Amino acid sequence: MHQFPHKPNDLQPIVHPTNHHVNHVYETVIIPHFHPSHTTTVKHINYQHVHFDHPSSEVPAIHGQVPYRPFPLHPFNRRFRGF
Repeated sequence: MHQFPHKPNDLQPIVHPTNHHVNHVYETVIIPHFHPSHTTTVKHINYQHVHFDHPSSEVPAIHGQVPYRPFPLHPFNRRFRGF
């Protein structure tokens, strides 16, 4: 075996300053809040009463005389024609 000619010296360890690491862990906590409320719906109904009277009607009454023509009109006599 190979031997070192001398024994290594033991030195004091070198201690470096501590590195500080921070881990942030977040948690969601649900806090229920109840705000009681109530809605009332009011339905309004308006009734309209419609009254109908007794019906009436009109009948035309024609008064007068129909001219009596004992003989036919001459086709060229337009004075006595109805048009």
